[in-house]
Amino acid sequence: LDLIRRNGKNLLRLVNQLLDLSRLESGSMTVEYQQGDIMSFLEYLLESFRSLADRKRLNIHFRAPVDRLLMDFDPEKIQTIVVNLLSNAVKFTPEGGEVGLSAEEISQDGRPYLSLQVNDDGPGIPPEHLPHIFDRFYQADTSSTREAEGSGIGLTLVRELVELLSGSITVQSEEGKGTQFVVLLPITRQARVPEETPSLEVVGSSEDLSGLAGFPDATERSGKWPIVLIVEDNPDVIRYLRSILEERYQIETAANGRLGLEKAIEVIPDLIISDVMMPEMDGYELCDR
Repeated sequence: LDLIRRNGKNLLRLVNQLLDLSRLESGSMTVEYQQGDIMSFLEYLLESFRSLADRKRLNIHFRAPVDRLLMDFDPEKIQTIVVNLLSNAVKFTPEGGEVGLSAEEISQDGRPYLSLQVNDDGPGIPPEHLPHIFDRFYQADTSSTREAEGSGIGLTLVRELVELLSGSITVQSEEGKGTQFVVLLPITRQARVPEETPSLEVVGSSEDLSGLAGFPDATERSGKWPIVLIVEDNPDVIRYLRSILEERYQIETAANGRLGLEKAIEVIPDLIISDVMMPEMDGYELCDR
């Protein structure tokens, strides 16, 4: 049951991230700025990893030269960026290692920026892989013995979100010594100040965090829900996938590739989840069509 639950949440994360990327590419993802204390928000996000870090005996910490820094930011977008970066750092840092999140205001070309840094002392990234780590579906470790799972989408989503926020992201890494990601975001103070602090679910495990990264925000879910088409000939699998996704997506189903193709033409889904071996038309032929 734990394996099923974990794989289900991994699937949900993958669906969320793919649809977020689709919205970014189509230009339909909006930014909802509000003014608040970014330092307390970042520290909150780091603390969400505390129980997971304790289980791996990792030393995690948040460092900032000031206690408060008011600026405009989109809580959902910042959360997705930071959670993805911290998730990778915690995932790849071996037991007894160190993961840090730091933030400070800096000046660049006469303009104020927020500098976010995520550091770890994990295995590092080989230099030949560094130019490609933000590429979609790229994984630095493709060996059959790799120790951590991943879809190769998280860093692509992070880069796209950072650019949506008019920022930049860079990475430095040395094999055997660790990795550092640096995100620069412009500081403005023009948005409204919310009556309450952004309310986000407190999480405490890698699976829970996976669900948060790439979660559709409230404004996007209030309109037309994204459509997910499930093409699968096993009714039990369909029921299981529906139970995972139906609270956040409009679900359409088809029992084989031929029906799946007809349904895809009819509803034009945002994403298709397809089995491979099916009667009448298999998943490969469906993709070719």
